[in-house]
Amino acid sequence: MPFNIVGFLAGRAVAENAGVDRQRATQLAILPGALNLPLPIGLVTARSIAQREASTVTPPGTSTPSDDTGQDNLINIPDVLGKSLEEAKELLKDAGFINFGFNGKESTAEQKDKVIEQKPVANTPIAKDDPMIVFIGIGIDIIKVPDVRYKPYEEAVQILKAKRLVALKVSEPSNSPSNYVTDQYPLPWSDPPNETYPPETQVTLTVSSGPPPMVTVPNVVGQTQEVATGILEGAGLEVSDVNNEPSSEIEEGKVTRQTLVAGTQVQPGTNIILTVSKGNMLTRVPNVVGQTQEVATGILEGAGLKVSPDVSDELSEDNLKGKVIRQVPVSDSQVEPGTSIKLTIGLGGQG
Repeated sequence: MPFNIVGFLAGRAVAENAGVDRQRATQLAILPGALNLPLPIGLVTARSIAQREASTVTPPGTSTPSDDTGQDNLINIPDVLGKSLEEAKELLKDAGFINFGFNGKESTAEQKDKVIEQKPVANTPIAKDDPMIVFIGIGIDIIKVPDVRYKPYEEAVQILKAKRLVALKVSEPSNSPSNYVTDQYPLPWSDPPNETYPPETQVTLTVSSGPPPMVTVPNVVGQTQEVATGILEGAGLEVSDVNNEPSSEIEEGKVTRQTLVAGTQVQPGTNIILTVSKGNMLTRVPNVVGQTQEVATGILEGAGLKVSPDVSDELSEDNLKGKVIRQVPVSDSQVEPGTSIKLTIGLGGQG
């Protein structure tokens, strides 16, 4: 159990203030300090015992003899950090301290056999018989993780084993050659750089199990966009974009085309673009043959079409004089709204 220096010093101070001499105060303070009690409990314990003993030894109204414990008798602790055990001992003895101990503590290899910590810290004024602990570095066996990526798994395991590290294999599909290491953790340049690890540290190796199996592109033409997307994603594919186009054959909201033909073999995750019908957006051209130009124009414009200004005329039977004898596009054609229709008007003259 660690020795609570702060608790010891505070406990001795309250015990002395309660009326016991330095020697007895030191004895009373050792128990809460050694037991590492919380500071309030330690202080109450030391003060309670000291008050009880002082009341039975010192007559009321008389002062308690005490040691000369003024600041003049306190000594600043020398700085022994980085010193060897023997050097630290000599420095502390030469300074006049008589109650110090040494303990080992984990450290870097460079700090081994040297002082890495002292309690109380250097330059703290304490009495020569106050307790003090000095920690000597014992070092630890530390290892840098090697880079074993892009090596065959068996070779990577041997490299790690030579460093006294343990390999943990995690397989996943990859375009890298089968059984090759594609990633590792910890990485060789861990944060912070050149981070070191103790022996038997586990290094996770991600190992390629080879290319993933190919998948067959399903046919989703005629399906709604939502259903088509679900079918493709269920097959391990991705819908990357959706376009729209008019269609007189497939109703609005359903797929008219897909970029990859059904039955094609592709890798999982391949992107497919769908084209979805906006419905029949085309206009049927009405029949205006036999109508006067004026009536024909009204019929075509009523259907959302236009009459081309390039109206021609030609000889026709007399009963068709002044009437439409031909139209382009012909009647019942499917055209975009606003399409211009060219008319030919009869001149008669052919009986």
